[in-house]
Amino acid sequence: MTLLVAGYLTLDVTCLVSRIPDFDERITADAVTQAPGGMAANCACAAARLGSDVHFFGKAGTGELGNESIAALEAEGVDSRGVVRSDGGDSFCLIFVAPDGGRMIVSEPLDFDWRLFDEAVARGAEAFHVDGYRLHDARPRAEAARGRGIRSSIDLDGAEAPQWSDLEAAAAAFSILLLNRGVAEAVGRAPADAAAELVAAGADVVAVTLGPDGIVVAAVGEPATRIAGFAVHHVDTTGAGDVFAGAFLHRLLGGASPTDAAVFANAAAALSTTAISARGLLPTQEGVQHLLDSRPVIQEVQR
Repeated sequence: MTLLVAGYLTLDVTCLVSRIPDFDERITADAVTQAPGGMAANCACAAARLGSDVHFFGKAGTGELGNESIAALEAEGVDSRGVVRSDGGDSFCLIFVAPDGGRMIVSEPLDFDWRLFDEAVARGAEAFHVDGYRLHDARPRAEAARGRGIRSSIDLDGAEAPQWSDLEAAAAAFSILLLNRGVAEAVGRAPADAAAELVAAGADVVAVTLGPDGIVVAAVGEPATRIAGFAVHHVDTTGAGDVFAGAFLHRLLGGASPTDAAVFANAAAALSTTAISARGLLPTQEGVQHLLDSRPVIQEVQR
């Protein structure tokens, strides 16, 4: 199955700091690095590294930085022909990373161009995924696609200040919803309640990531189930949710059950946190399986 992924393609400027600075405070970073990133682009690369056929749609500049961003996609096997290039099209993201792997992220706004994506969907797409920053523009596209049997998914981590009504509307439009514990709690729901209620609101599958505590996944006809996290040495959690999304979609769209896909993606996301930067370690099929084989996976139905 071919997966279309649309959203942020950025250049991540990562600052390794002794602690996350307070407002109006000046500190010196231990190191500053630059690497390709972007919520949707990271997801696309993670799915492609695992073997999915992925086409990416986003924006990049016309200069060397844009060349580097596109080359990084293609190095992972992602089809980049959907990237619209324009002067000033490069988008930067500033990331502060503390020694415990925690981080603070500031993204640059993106004026997204939907033309090539819409053309690709019209030609006969099977599935597409968007980052949460595209929520309002992508929702009518997901509604139309769902009516044509196209599976759509969204990672709501990027949605800015969503209300519970926004999440319910997303559940009615998108087949698959991904969100983190922070989004669920911001709208007044415990993760398991959020997953179950969003399935009831219309989504086929909902996964709520809990950081090192694992994942809660629910689906039509299946109760919300919590899958415990993996104890790994976290270096940088940037992009872990993106890797989870890519690995989850790779397995789910490939025919795995939602629970099996969540177990697999849980391991992939854990591995990704053991290196610096969002794509510092994009897990392979063999790497994920090794982690799964070496440690028991605890599942518990949430009551």
